[in-house]
Amino acid sequence: MPATHTGHGGSGSIPYQAGVTGVTGVNGNVATSNPSTGRTREGLTALMRAARDGNVEMVKQLADKEVGLRDNNGHTALMWAAYESHPECISYLKKEIGIQDNYGWTALMIAAYFGATECVESLISEVGKQSTSPHVDLPAKVSASMLAARCGRVQILQRLLPYEKGLQDANGNMVSWYAEYGLNQCKGVALRKPHMEVVAYASKL
Repeated sequence: MPATHTGHGGSGSIPYQAGVTGVTGVNGNVATSNPSTGRTREGLTALMRAARDGNVEMVKQLADKEVGLRDNNGHTALMWAAYESHPECISYLKKEIGIQDNYGWTALMIAAYFGATECVESLISEVGKQSTSPHVDLPAKVSASMLAARCGRVQILQRLLPYEKGLQDANGNMVSWYAEYGLNQCKGVALRKPHMEVVAYASKL
């Protein structure tokens, strides 16, 4: 099972490819703010940056003003909190639950993909949603449980699969396929052999 999520250190955009290859994300210091909008070059608002950094007090102050806004990729502050595994911020961002980014990914999908186990329970109402277009090297109609299976997130898969066990992606593949034939690397963790625990769990339901 992959190591516990440890955060990503202030990326300027969510580096999905890093989830597959281990590539380091863009450092937030590279981004330049637009004085007229208060956003970074990638479109991050102050609320998004606070959620990304786990600054709960700032999230509380900004939520009423900026909740629901999206960056250039369609990501919300809630998605940034999920990406960096800051469950303590989620309760202030609940109005963003259910929003999907430019590819149809939800905060729950992001949490499953990057292993933010502690955020999953707070985002459980997003189960059943599927992506709307291909992204990274994934087809459309992937679900959070498929992403969890692909990356060997056993605990997350156990929580999600009872709700999503019948879903298929755009290629007709289900969770069990992702568990057994998912990419050989995810979030920098070598998966040269199938995650037998994941495969076993995905196959029995």
